[in-house]
Amino acid sequence: MRKVIKKQDIRNMVKIFNLSDDEKWELEDMANDINSEKGEIARDVQATLLYGTRIKARNDAMNSMLIYFAEKIQQKIGWKLDQITWEMEKLLKVGSYQVRQWFFSMHFEPRFNSFVSISDTFGLNYLEISYK
Repeated sequence: MRKVIKKQDIRNMVKIFNLSDDEKWELEDMANDINSEKGEIARDVQATLLYGTRIKARNDAMNSMLIYFAEKIQQKIGWKLDQITWEMEKLLKVGSYQVRQWFFSMHFEPRFNSFVSISDTFGLNYLEISYK
């Protein structure tokens, strides 16, 4: 079984998003869930996407993970929101609809909303990620 999220990815996310120790721990916890899942859904990560959590560090770790991997996918396939979320579904073992909804909720998160531009209205279907 290959690792989906590598230690280098975690180090990159910590550096890019200036994550705290608690946020790093939550990120490592989600990475372990994704990497150890043999099926199609990493249940703990999916539950966070579905219901959120009161643990701000976990929400921030989720935001950084989604932005980081969406940007990597965007470089390969372009800005098409649907295609990016479908690829993230396979990569992170979560539902594409929940990924999509989480990206829309980032609009209300001041720390992360500057990294994300998203639209699906009036025939638009794009997700632009920029953190560089």
